[in-house]
Amino acid sequence: MAEKVGELNGSSYSGCSVFDTYPYVIVAVVSSGSAMVSALCCIFVICLIFLLKKHYFFIQRIILYHCLAALFRSLVLITHFQRLKYNDESETSTILCSISGFLDQVSRWYLLVDYSVITFTLLMTAVFHKNVARLERLYVVLIFIFPFTFNWIPFINNSYGRSGVFCWIRNTNFDDCSQHKFGYILQIVLWDVHFSITLLLLVPT
Repeated sequence: MAEKVGELNGSSYSGCSVFDTYPYVIVAVVSSGSAMVSALCCIFVICLIFLLKKHYFFIQRIILYHCLAALFRSLVLITHFQRLKYNDESETSTILCSISGFLDQVSRWYLLVDYSVITFTLLMTAVFHKNVARLERLYVVLIFIFPFTFNWIPFINNSYGRSGVFCWIRNTNFDDCSQHKFGYILQIVLWDVHFSITLLLLVPT
């Protein structure tokens, strides 16, 4: 299977993932292209907020934080192009993919926390009529600093790397295509559990 994957990809690289094939190019181009459009839209909205001096208002700053988080996520998705050029097991590929995987994980958390903050703010303001502007500094810390406090953990045992189509926390050992158990556990602990819990809490609101 690995040899066929390498042949389809037009290189000597033999990967363990069915995504290491030529159709990956289409997925990467669509993902990165959409991310470019998203990034431009975020920049446009951010510029409008400052040009119209809307950043003086708390709610508008909440929107600003969301745009910044979405912009960072979009820029990270654009970096997925790097795998088109470095789809091998060289040192350059490994380093770039690890960095991309780390940034991907952090940007996911930016948006996850941001959505939670927005939902909480709307709930407290619209339903309970509470002013939560005093929590703004806490919001900034939670959105932009908190994700860095634990998402470095996958660097232990080199758990950031190629994962399916993109670079993230890997669950496969590429030397023998066996399961990378530590990475698999990290995927669940550092993302799946929190995403599922947050989704369940946000849907009713």
